[in-house]
Amino acid sequence: MKTLSLVFTLLSALSIAHAEQIVFSEIMYHPPAGGHEFIEVENLTSTPFDIAEWRLSEGVSFEFPAFSEGAALDSFLKAFEKIILCDTDAATFREAYNVPAQIRIFGPWTGRLANGGERITLEDKNGTTRCSLRYDDRHPWPLAADGAGHSLLLIDDSFAIDDHRVWSSAPPTPG
Repeated sequence: MKTLSLVFTLLSALSIAHAEQIVFSEIMYHPPAGGHEFIEVENLTSTPFDIAEWRLSEGVSFEFPAFSEGAALDSFLKAFEKIILCDTDAATFREAYNVPAQIRIFGPWTGRLANGGERITLEDKNGTTRCSLRYDDRHPWPLAADGAGHSLLLIDDSFAIDDHRVWSSAPPTPG
């Protein structure tokens, strides 16, 4: 009986220390007036992912372009790469946040992120959830991200990102 209890305890501990492969690493859901909403997506692995026709949903809507032979590499999220999904075109966003040219920006998306918090989900073309997060604008979530000019910033990617303890707020630094 003790062996079964020990196995159950170990399995429970493993489920707590859950690392993701693809994460939302920064979210600007309530920018100051004139600012732009964005979600930074990061590949935490050394494996590239085919992101053709992936979909962002449940807060805002965006579908990545289909695979194109002429731009085949554009359909992949490279190893350890960060990309930006935003509410405006790439040139406007890049200028507003001074984003380096090597960071890929996708947009505009449809809709707006809820200032009061909501779930956002990224699914692959087969409908498999690759990343999902429910953020909030109330304690214990970082309050400075709610209209004070800060974004939510993932500070610990070794645990499931749906936990307020792995997030902080900071001035936005997309890319």
